[in-house]
Order: sequence, then C-alpha cells, then structure tokens
Amino acid sequence: MEAKALAGYRIYRMESPRINGPGQPVTRLTKDPVADNRYLDTNVNKDTRRYWIVGVDALGQEGYPSAPVWYERQFKKYYVPFTGEWHQ
Repeated sequence: MEAKALAGYRIYRMESPRINGPGQPVTRLTKDPVADNRYLDTNVNKDTRRYWIVGVDALGQEGYPSAPVWYERQFKKYYVPFTGEWHQ
C-alpha cells in the first residue's frame, strides 16, 4: 500500500498455543485501524499467543497479514540448551 492511502493497521491474535491446524480461534483486537505503530494487548495471560498486523486503506480494505509474532512461548525452557538466553 502506498503510505498516503494507508488508514492504519488492524491487530489480530490467535488464541491457541498450537502451531498449526484448522479450528483455532482468531480475534480481531482493533475494530478501527490504529494509526500508531505501537499496540499493547492488556487482555492477555501467560499462554502462548500469535499476533498479526494488517494494513488497512482508506476504504477499509485489508492487505496481506504480516508474519506472525509470538508472545510467551510456554515451552521456551526446552530451547535454552540450543539458544542460551531466550529473546522474543
């Protein structure tokens, strides 16, 4: 999308810690496009979540979703021998 045609972004969250598979609930967290490049999800616990952002134009049309971003990997302690200090 061209920058001047961009109305903002919508943020989506997948509610399941499973990596892949059908039937996982996805919640749109922002009804209206967010113009800021920061967003804080205050309604989340320590379960694994994935987030996506989608660009929205002035007509309300959404573009392709971003690559997913993970929050709080439940099994991160198993990766420590391979990665050292965990960074998300």
